[in-house]
Amino acid sequence: MRLCYETELKLRKHIGLTCRVCYQQGFQTFLIGYTNIQRLRDPSGPIQQLYYTKVNGTAVQWHFGLRYNFK
Repeated sequence: MRLCYETELKLRKHIGLTCRVCYQQGFQTFLIGYTNIQRLRDPSGPIQQLYYTKVNGTAVQWHFGLRYNFK
């Protein structure tokens, strides 16, 4: 479940500042971070392994931005 609320403050006819707040209740993955670890001085030669982290759970996110409307 994800709920988002967005508002915009108009500065001029086509330009505005935006603020968005999102709440996510838990069961979907909302962040996956990848890291490639390399061991260059291994006796058998260079070795590399890709590791990743998944984050599930509840989150609150906020975003600020600048919007230009072409209409």
